[in-house]
Amino acid sequence: MFVICADTEAEAPALERAVDLRRVQMAYGLNMPIPSIAQCAGQAFGERELSVIAREKVAASLARAERVTEQLHKLQQRFDTDELIVLTIAGSYPARMRSYELLAEAFELNKQTP
Repeated sequence: MFVICADTEAEAPALERAVDLRRVQMAYGLNMPIPSIAQCAGQAFGERELSVIAREKVAASLARAERVTEQLHKLQQRFDTDELIVLTIAGSYPARMRSYELLAEAFELNKQTP
């Protein structure tokens, strides 16, 4: 499952925009680094690009960690699985690390067991 967790709901669309542009680049065979949030700010997408983005969003969750966690739990129940693999790709390394930190906190993975 492709996941990006944001500190706020307002931050999620900017992070998502970088991923959307990367999806379009991949669809056109462009092997480029993941765009930064700044590079995506004024990016306009045509009908074809929007179609690519919509097709790829099916297996993605981009939101606050609580919402992502809820979606992952629903996915786990739907497929009756005991394991999910999560991948975060973001427009910057700090954004990627923060996403993993938020997800770990939401799943309480940072708690020490006695």
